[in-house]
Amino acid sequence: MSTRTATVATEALKFRKEANTECGVYALLEEGKNLQIVEDEQVAEGWYKVTDGEDTGYVSAEYVNVERNYTHAESKEEEAARLAEEQRIREEEERR
Repeated sequence: MSTRTATVATEALKFRKEANTECGVYALLEEGKNLQIVEDEQVAEGWYKVTDGEDTGYVSAEYVNVERNYTHAESKEEEAARLAEEQRIREEEERR
C-alpha cells in the first residue's frame, strides 16, 4: 500500500477549488508544504487533486514535487499486480 505526497516547490502556490486557473482559491501554500494526493494520477492535464487535511482541492503539477510513500512492503505478486493495473490504466487513458 502506498500514498503519494506533493510538496510545494515554489514560493507561493494557489490551492484551487477546481482544476483550472479561472476558479476560486482556498489559500496560498508556502514552499515546502506537504499535501496528500487524493487521486493517484493527474485529474486533468497538469493538475493534482490533493488535500491539506482540511480542504480538498487542486494544485498545478508544474509547481510540486511528487513522491510515493509505502506504508507496508509489497510482495512480488502484489507489486506485479499493481504494476499491471497501473499499466492498464495508462493504456486506457491513452485511448481516450
